[in-house]
Amino acid sequence: MITRDQIIKAQFEYWKIKPNSIPKRFINDYKTIIQTKQFLKSIDFSEKVLIIIVDIILEKIRNKRRFQKDTTVSIVRNILKSKPQNISLKLSTVDKLFEIYQSLILIINEELCWKLSSFLMDQRLNDEQVNWLINNSDQSVHILNRLLRYPVKNETVSRWAVDCIDNKKHNNRISELIGKALDYNTDFNYSNKTQWTWGVYYSSLPIELKENLLVENVNQENFENVIEILLRYGSHKMIKKIITAANN
Repeated sequence: MITRDQIIKAQFEYWKIKPNSIPKRFINDYKTIIQTKQFLKSIDFSEKVLIIIVDIILEKIRNKRRFQKDTTVSIVRNILKSKPQNISLKLSTVDKLFEIYQSLILIINEELCWKLSSFLMDQRLNDEQVNWLINNSDQSVHILNRLLRYPVKNETVSRWAVDCIDNKKHNNRISELIGKALDYNTDFNYSNKTQWTWGVYYSSLPIELKENLLVENVNQENFENVIEILLRYGSHKMIKKIITAANN
């Protein structure tokens, strides 16, 4: 005879792959999500479940109540990691994730900051949110990373990057800054061609445009770097084009 424990185990395994079927009583309050934390860390992506957990976290933050930041942030991070790339979050969900990020990033420990950063990874933000990142970019390397890894072309981010370059800020991240500058102005130039070359790599430009920029600007200084980047892209035809041109 099938035991009750076997049935319960099978039910939880089913909910892992069909998280929208999870009864709300299993995730309806803070105490419950703490009790089921290991299970929730292992489920497939569900925006429905994500929103419920995010709302519980926000309720704690807005009412200035203590809660297990590491546990709850880890649950959200794991759910986001399981999100297929072809699925975009609702804008309202991104706004909630940003509010959590904004409330915690400057007060939590380093390890938790890395987990929290996943909340904004590959997310498009509104103007107010982008400006908050810029205004606080000197306060945390994690905030700086969100700007330097901003996933799409953004004029405000590009202007900020150019300003940083002009004022020699964040010089240890110069190629990433160049990448953000190039996002909005492909004619942006920089004296160090090796750093400029890696700027092309870090930019959000389409691969084909990156390839053309690299081939058009290859020289003795950046030759090895250009070849390395083209190899990463699998751009064998472009490499052959450079070699052919060099031999003529």
